[in-house]
Amino acid sequence: MRRGRVVEASRGKAERNCDEAVDETPASRSFFRALGVHTCFSLVLVALVVAGLRFEKGRRPTPTNTDAPVTRLRRPPEDLDALVARHRRTVSEMRRSGVVMETDPVALAATSELRNATKRLLETRYGKGPTYRLAIRLAFPASMGGGPATLVIETAPIDVVPHAIHVFLDACVAMRLRPEEQWTAAFHRNAGHVLQAFVRTPEVKGLAYQEYDPAFPHEKYTLGFAGRPGGPEFYISTLDNTRNHGPGSQGSKTEADSCFAKIVEGFDVVERMRRQPAPPGLGFVHDSKEYINILGVDILNYDPA
Repeated sequence: MRRGRVVEASRGKAERNCDEAVDETPASRSFFRALGVHTCFSLVLVALVVAGLRFEKGRRPTPTNTDAPVTRLRRPPEDLDALVARHRRTVSEMRRSGVVMETDPVALAATSELRNATKRLLETRYGKGPTYRLAIRLAFPASMGGGPATLVIETAPIDVVPHAIHVFLDACVAMRLRPEEQWTAAFHRNAGHVLQAFVRTPEVKGLAYQEYDPAFPHEKYTLGFAGRPGGPEFYISTLDNTRNHGPGSQGSKTEADSCFAKIVEGFDVVERMRRQPAPPGLGFVHDSKEYINILGVDILNYDPA
């Protein structure tokens, strides 16, 4: 009898515990649900903090290890104008140091970098080419009958002499379009073999070195840069100057004047220009009233990338 009471008591206690467990189940579920939401929120917050730290780290400049090989240095994207200017300074300094630019391996590598960067700049600013056509608008002096005239020129392919083409376009097209620039240009020399023009503006620059390619020689009616390294003054060859201005000319064993364009329309205008009044000898015109003024240079196949 006693044993039966003990069993009944144990069974009753178990049933009460079971009832209590059943009563606690909803509370337990609420607790774990709240815990899950809190955990998810915490993980999202941590992820946002980590992402923010990575973004901030990316904004900070990474210290450059100057002892590392050049090929391993991280080079940031650069503006093409700045890139060309940097290569131009390097090449110009090399030439001033007396390096033979046409044969020295280091100089050849430097000029190659300048040429490649300049070609990209030309394609971006003026179009793929491969050549550019330009109209040179002229005004003759009263002594030559006055009136306007036009020469149409075509540049060499931009992969042949990109640096020389860039110097001409920069001096005669880009600079003239800047409203703050005081741009003037005129033909002021009538020698037996060339008609030479000056280009004047405060910001104009010449060549960093004599870029020359035998594929584009100084034949009759071509345009080349005057001086060594030359530019922005240029000339029209009125006869074949391949020997006079080509490699090994004018006292140099290797250098040549840069040749960058040729006349394709207006040959009659050139013959008229050859009658410009000029003293014998070097043929420089001293009276500005006798200049054949250049009113502008317009690119005819402008198609920027």
